[in-house]
Amino acid sequence: MYGNGWRTILVAVCVTAVTSGYSGGVYAADSCPIYLTLSALARSLEDAPLVINWGPGCENPPEWIGLYTENPALSNASPAVKVVVSGERSGQITTVLKFGRRKLPGGWSHEQVLQHIPKRKSKPICFDLYLTSYDQAGELQYFDCLKIQPTWMFSEPGLGNVSLRELFLPGTHCSGCYQTRTNVGNVVLKKIGFRQSLDVWSQLVFGIRYLDFAIGYYPSHNGTRNFWIMNEQFRVGALRPILQDIRRFVILSEETVFLDFRRFPLGFHNNPEQHEALLVLLEQELGDLVYRRTPLLSGEDELEGSESYNLTLGDMRREGKYILITYNHEASLNGKSSRGTEQNSINECVSLDKRLSN
Repeated sequence: MYGNGWRTILVAVCVTAVTSGYSGGVYAADSCPIYLTLSALARSLEDAPLVINWGPGCENPPEWIGLYTENPALSNASPAVKVVVSGERSGQITTVLKFGRRKLPGGWSHEQVLQHIPKRKSKPICFDLYLTSYDQAGELQYFDCLKIQPTWMFSEPGLGNVSLRELFLPGTHCSGCYQTRTNVGNVVLKKIGFRQSLDVWSQLVFGIRYLDFAIGYYPSHNGTRNFWIMNEQFRVGALRPILQDIRRFVILSEETVFLDFRRFPLGFHNNPEQHEALLVLLEQELGDLVYRRTPLLSGEDELEGSESYNLTLGDMRREGKYILITYNHEASLNGKSSRGTEQNSINECVSLDKRLSN
C-alpha cells in the first residue's frame, strides 16, 4: 500500500514537535517546561478540560503553576487554577476548567477569514488561556499559553531546504471524521464514526500539516456531493467543502499541506471511472496549488538524485505550489485506468513519489 511510510513519519513527528522549542513560550534558563493541553477524553472540544503539564524529568521543578484566563503580564487577576508542584519532577493535572466555546484567535476563525484576511505573524497566537510558573522566591520561571500556529512552517525559513523524505510533520488520522451540523443526529457516527474534535480548518490553524482521507462514492440527487469522507463503511461528510477549506487556508497562510488519499472503501471497486471523477474534482478545487511531479521518461526509474527524491518545501514554494497529494491507486496516477485505457492529463496534478510513500 502506498503511503505507509507517511504514517510512520507522522508518529515520530508528533513527539518531535513538542521538544522542538518552537512554542512561543518565555522561560528562564534551566527552568522546567510547562504547557497547556486539552483532554482527549471529552466528547466535544467545548467540554474538554484544560490539562496543566510540566516536565518531563525537571531538575528544577517550580514551586507552583498558575492558569489564567487573562494575560497575567497585563492584568493583576488571580489564577483561575493554582497547582502546588511539591517537588514533583513531572506531572499532569486535569483541571475543572473547560475549553468552552472560543473563537480561534488572531482573526483565524472560519467566519472571520471570510470577511477579513488575517495577518500572518511569525509567532504562535495565544488564546486567553495562560500558564505561569514560579520558584520558591516568587520569581517567574516560565510563561506560556494555549496557542494556534497557523504559519509555523512559513516562520521557519530553514525548513525550505529540508527534503520531503527527511521532513517530519504533525498530522491526523481520519482527518475529516468529525461532527457537523448535517451529521450531528447520526447515532451510529456518534458511537464509532467521529475521530476528530476539530474540523479540518481548525486542525490546519492549530498546526496540522498532514491530512489523511478515506473516500467513498455515493451519488447525490444533484451530483454536487458524490464524494464522501468515510470512516470504514460509514459516510461522515462531503469532501468538496473540506477541499475548499484547505484551499482557503493555503492561500491565506502560504503553508505547505500534505493530503493522503489512502483508501476508497465505497463505490470504487471495479469502477475506475470514479477515480477519474475524483481526480477531476481535485483538479477543480486545488489544481493550481498542487505540486506536479515531472513525468518519468519511458523505462526510467525513480533514482536517488532525481527531482522527486530531493524535492524540498523551497522547491515547491518557488513554483507557487503549496499542496502535495499522495494517492493510493497507481493505475490512475500512471495515466491508465484498470481497464487499460488512457486517462486525461488531470492525473498530472497528483504527485506520488514512491520513495516517499513506500
